[in-house]
Amino acid sequence: MRKFLSLLLCLILFAVPLTGCKEAETEDGGFTVVASIYPLYIALLNLTDGVPGVSAELMTAPDTGCLHDYTLLPGDMKKLETCELFVINGAGMESFLDRVLENRPELTILDASEGIVLLPAEEEHDHEEDDEHDHEGHMHENNAHVWTSVEKHCEQIQNITEGLCLQNPENEALYRENAEGYLAKLEELKGRMTQQLEDIKGRSIVTFHEAFSYFAEEFGLNIEAVIAEEPEEAPSPQRIRELVELVRAHDIQALFVEPQYNSASAKVVAAETGCELLILDPIVTGERDKAAYLTGMEQNAAVLRRALMKE
Repeated sequence: MRKFLSLLLCLILFAVPLTGCKEAETEDGGFTVVASIYPLYIALLNLTDGVPGVSAELMTAPDTGCLHDYTLLPGDMKKLETCELFVINGAGMESFLDRVLENRPELTILDASEGIVLLPAEEEHDHEEDDEHDHEGHMHENNAHVWTSVEKHCEQIQNITEGLCLQNPENEALYRENAEGYLAKLEELKGRMTQQLEDIKGRSIVTFHEAFSYFAEEFGLNIEAVIAEEPEEAPSPQRIRELVELVRAHDIQALFVEPQYNSASAKVVAAETGCELLILDPIVTGERDKAAYLTGMEQNAAVLRRALMKE
């Protein structure tokens, strides 16, 4: 019996320190940074790669897409309750910020589009006042799809890098090293895309919605029209007729749709005009892949070149 008690005492003495270490590690928790949208999450994967104690997360599900009038879910708020830094796209994309700050007024928010020259929004978004949106019709002043310009996305990454260094200075050297490497890849990407698109025969395109305005500005394309002013809503029959007339008037050969949205309305226009339907991806959904932005944008350039090199 005495031997048993001695053995039990030893187990207790050794168990206490181990439990204490585990609790301290959980309470410390490292440094967690959360991105509001997928393209910024991919940027964070590159900037935090190999940085000890730092983890990057995406607030929404990876198939959510653009946050047009997005309503926060309980799981989203749970992620924001435990993170040290929340990286947003800005430019009017995250209309739910007031609700975030109501729940976590002390949360540090980094606006990745701060200081970047923005394009104006192309249309007014009207909504009925309801519980889901909690607001009446409004005007988005700026086009929020900044990341579809490689150059402006580089500016976003520079903003994020500065924010990471400020909030987690012990890892500044690693953040800056990662940023330098990723920005170099993006500059190479822009050079390749410029070469792919410099000798195309046509410059006029019709896109699904206004996600590619920055892309068009960067590579000298003319967006003659967008198919859906509200990406979640089908255009009216009158709008369809207007698009058919516009496509014929400008001799447009291809319509560009996005994999995240229903393309039924675009198929109607294509059937009426004989246009080809092709996919341009704004890279707002995808896998946990550090190269996702690079491969997605290069694929977009290849699709455009194939469509616009035709007579």
